[in-house]
Amino acid sequence: MIPAETAPPRDQSLRERYAARIRASREDKQMTQAQLGEAAGLHRSYVSQVERGVVNISLDNLEKFGKVLFADGKDVNTPLRLRLGTKLRTERGHQGASQEELAELARLPVLFISRVERGVVGTSVDQAEQLAKALGVSGESLID
Repeated sequence: MIPAETAPPRDQSLRERYAARIRASREDKQMTQAQLGEAAGLHRSYVSQVERGVVNISLDNLEKFGKVLFADGKDVNTPLRLRLGTKLRTERGHQGASQEELAELARLPVLFISRVERGVVGTSVDQAEQLAKALGVSGESLID
């Protein structure tokens, strides 16, 4: 959805890496923050906060940015929250971990893990990073 950089700095959070990609893509398209906000159905001040990495981006809003900035036709019919849930369930299964074990490692409620895997609850970039770290994979591997 939002293309990964070739070699992201190790000290940056997933939130900061997505913020940089969103800003770079907006600038490449010669859009203002107001134009991006309008096209994505988000307020300009929120776009500014996202680009500076000061707010935790929900996957639903990340998807809105992606549709405007990276519309390549890839998985546009499957919501990002469902794709993440499928990837999370698959990776957890590959590792032979239960939802309870993942919840303990990620320090998140088991019910939340279940709902994320089914795509019935929205999550955020920060929570996706927690889940990815608990599984020992990159956050991008769950989101992209």
